[in-house]
Amino acid sequence: MALSNSLDNASAAEGTGTAPSTANAPHVVGRRFAPWAEIVTANAATFTAGAGYKIEDFVPAEPSTKLIGEDQIQTVAGNASANATIGASDSWGAVFAAFKSASGLPPQPITVSVSPVSANVPATFGTRPSRRS
Repeated sequence: MALSNSLDNASAAEGTGTAPSTANAPHVVGRRFAPWAEIVTANAATFTAGAGYKIEDFVPAEPSTKLIGEDQIQTVAGNASANATIGASDSWGAVFAAFKSASGLPPQPITVSVSPVSANVPATFGTRPSRRS
């Protein structure tokens, strides 16, 4: 993610029913971006993530949930929105925000090496360390 100015676009909506969603929000063409959405209901509900989304947070925990946070990584240009399904008709609010990466590309893999290749490790607790390879 970009360290500053990473908000690409946002949208919000409210209504009543079983399909909370926001209006589509376009994002910068050619940028990899991560949409984050929150859906809130007046009463505890059973939530199903919107297409392509993964629910990351249930507040409070199920089965008393009234708010979810969901996200996804979208790598193609176009419109995106927050959406989910709730088990029974209720008043709801939905918020969507898309965040762009600094370079527009996914992060590079991290290479890790460990040195030295051996270390002193105690055989059991309470004994003196011995050399292991």
